[in-house]
Amino acid sequence: MGSAGAGARLFKLFDFYGELAGNRTQDPRLKRALLYQLSYELSPISCTLQVYLSCHQPARVAAATPENILGTDASFKGLMPHRHAITYHGRVATITDVDKTKEVTMPHIPLDPDLPGIRGPMAFRPETARPLNELVEVLLQGPHSLTLGERELIATFVSTRNCTQFCHNIHGAIAAAHLGGDEELVRQVKADYLQADISPKLKALLNIAGKVQQDGKLVTAADVAAARKEGATDLEIHDTVLIAAAFCMYNRYVDGLGTNQPADPAFYRERGKRVAREGYVEVSKDYIQTDPVGAPHA
Repeated sequence: MGSAGAGARLFKLFDFYGELAGNRTQDPRLKRALLYQLSYELSPISCTLQVYLSCHQPARVAAATPENILGTDASFKGLMPHRHAITYHGRVATITDVDKTKEVTMPHIPLDPDLPGIRGPMAFRPETARPLNELVEVLLQGPHSLTLGERELIATFVSTRNCTQFCHNIHGAIAAAHLGGDEELVRQVKADYLQADISPKLKALLNIAGKVQQDGKLVTAADVAAARKEGATDLEIHDTVLIAAAFCMYNRYVDGLGTNQPADPAFYRERGKRVAREGYVEVSKDYIQTDPVGAPHA
């Protein structure tokens, strides 16, 4: 694909987002849904831009043009999860941070305010929490040919694309813990996995995971063949698809109940180390009780 074709698609994205800004559309869910309508037409690199826009991540002013996005300029790397405003001038979308304050989300149902993210819903419904934790324990921490860090990076990558702040932060922290504290590598995978310092096999698997995140039917025989060419086994391909599918469920669980999702990465760092060390099931015993916290009893 030539840069001209990719640039045309970026112009289309800017036109589309400029229209949203012009109409003063404030609902981030609507912005994200509308942007996803373009996702099938975007190249992997411009899709990275789409993810940043839809997740409301820019924390500094950045002029987004086809030249600097498709080139080597890291205009959108290392960005923080804040809301932004877009000023549209011709073919350039200027993205600025407009809110550095912490936003407090009120859950849609009564959840323990001391248990952010997925922990609140799991404490509310222990009967479902246990198998959910057992599944993630098998997928991410059980014996496997993919390393612990690689599997956590797949979960982090999918959660980033789903814009689920709690999940991509906590699993990014767990991944970093498994990777000797390499938070920069985690940021690279979130920003642009194709340029990240990871193996060609993991890049091929992340390509599959990214397609599952959008729509499982987008995964092609060519995608699977490319992963096999880089040495991926059938089990690794199977588990990549299952991790991606499972984390779409986990992410929607967290977002759909309107859970509180802290933005500060430091909030997740120590817990990430503990989960990496002790495992999901063991750590979950801190907040999953014998009886549901919020569910009615018969």
